[in-house]
Amino acid sequence: MSFTDFSDVVSHSVSGDLLLGSGMKLTTVPIDLLPKTSWWKLFIDKKHHKNANACLLFDRQQSKGFHAVMMRVFKAELGSCMALGERLDYAAYRRIYLAVSTDVGGIANRGPSGTDAPNGATHFPTDLIPSQGAINELVQEGVSYKNYTNGAQQVVPNAKVSLLVTGFGWRIYVGYKMAEGPALADQLFDRYYDQMALAGGNARQQLFAIVRLIRALHVYHFFQDANGRLNTMVILNKLLTENGFPPSIVSNPAIFGGGRTLQQLFDDVRDGMRPVLREMEAQLRLGYLDLAT
Repeated sequence: MSFTDFSDVVSHSVSGDLLLGSGMKLTTVPIDLLPKTSWWKLFIDKKHHKNANACLLFDRQQSKGFHAVMMRVFKAELGSCMALGERLDYAAYRRIYLAVSTDVGGIANRGPSGTDAPNGATHFPTDLIPSQGAINELVQEGVSYKNYTNGAQQVVPNAKVSLLVTGFGWRIYVGYKMAEGPALADQLFDRYYDQMALAGGNARQQLFAIVRLIRALHVYHFFQDANGRLNTMVILNKLLTENGFPPSIVSNPAIFGGGRTLQQLFDDVRDGMRPVLREMEAQLRLGYLDLAT
């Protein structure tokens, strides 16, 4: 693949052809095509990007070592040396979880989630209040919904996860035991690969399959801590790059916590690709000019 060939693809992508399901599409887009000095934008919340030394923001707070660990994981999982064709399952998922959570400070509880987890039943807030459309989609995904403040509910028999609304706000509660987590995660991965097979080369359907998986993984909250960096920073961008999409700078990692519909997630991830594509294109043009001289 030459610089000019890829620049043509990038130009089509910026115009929206690739991201809308038509036009040219690469097999993979390794993160190496993005300058390393910009990788941090993919694992630091977008709202902090204009802060001075934003790349070390979390290191300066409670997560010492965060930047170095994420750079290492991105190189291994998204770089040109990534294991192409690796099928994700719980074992691979747990391996990446350990990679993002080891050697990083500020993680309160390490290990799998479950009602018998050391810190008790796992629950986490949905920072963005779900729309009715998002609630309906979660119910279709097997998530029960009960609003104790107004009596509204949509019960799913034998649900392993519940969206509950109490006087303390909106929260996701997991109802599975730790031993059940691996099989539940494998079911989500299997469904994802089935959907990708059905999508064929349709980029739009592929992107919907990716965001559906990331939302499910985040809502099921398979680990007690570090799910955000695992799902919305590493796994999302790993699947994007492996399937010919550029990485994406999402507006807010909390969008995958159940508060947004699949269409909204699709739009956000698509829009987050554009600034990355622009940097990749600029990098490739510089490389092309260097070769020319």
